[in-house]
Amino acid sequence: MRKVDVKEKARTRELRVLDQWKEDGTFRKSMDNRLGKPNFVFYEGPPTANGQPHIGHVLGRVIKDFIGRYKTMSGYRVVRKAGWDTHGLPVELGVEKRLGISGKQEIENYGVAKFVEECKNSVFEYEKQWRELTEGIAYWTDMEHPYVTLTNDYIESVWHILSEIHKKELLYKGHRVSPYCPDCQTTLSSHEVAQGYEDVKDLSATVKFKSKTSIHSATKRYSKSSTLPTSFRKESIRRGAGSSACWQFLLCIMEKRLTRRSSLPVTFWMNTVKRCPKAKETGSIRGR
Repeated sequence: MRKVDVKEKARTRELRVLDQWKEDGTFRKSMDNRLGKPNFVFYEGPPTANGQPHIGHVLGRVIKDFIGRYKTMSGYRVVRKAGWDTHGLPVELGVEKRLGISGKQEIENYGVAKFVEECKNSVFEYEKQWRELTEGIAYWTDMEHPYVTLTNDYIESVWHILSEIHKKELLYKGHRVSPYCPDCQTTLSSHEVAQGYEDVKDLSATVKFKSKTSIHSATKRYSKSSTLPTSFRKESIRRGAGSSACWQFLLCIMEKRLTRRSSLPVTFWMNTVKRCPKAKETGSIRGR
């Protein structure tokens, strides 16, 4: 083993070793020299290149690299496949922000096909920076033949796998409570929820009405936050705190969201907070 020159700067030494590994094809040899050995296949949980890599990505890639190197030193032929994740809500939200649009209706007005094309382009925006990071931290993976989740080959392979699982009766239908975004009109993954959102206090209202066909009552609850359905958020709460604001809010809910208005009973209750002048500090308003 070559003696380390303590006078050599760490970065200079790092680049020299990386260049040597690249020139010798060390990563490729780590697989070619183990032909016939048991395979250990590692398909990377792929990043999305619509944002620049940061220190958090370094930690994740270093930990993943430990696995491949350990298995290689244990005698396995470790096939390591890089990938690019091109699907998901963050991609769409990023494009919406860049285009200055928001919500399903504005996407349709812009053009779904054009929007999809913008999404496809955005997911490779920082590919160069990701490659540089990967090489710079000596994360060994096959970047020249990555799998990309938007290709038909990948999509069809996923459907094929699901088909095989279904044939073996390993799929089941279940029920779960999932967070839902009214603006995006989609459920949110556990990953999205785990991002961490700020807890805030804001105005909320509960509309309660009696059912003509059931002894049970139904309740609709909304808040003024960004999770409000866009179809009435801008038209109601943003009118201000005038004496008719709360009633406008209520009527807007009924007109825009409760489409079967004719079947509603004539009496309703509205639980509100002090911003509504018709109520006390907190309490209920009864109207017809």
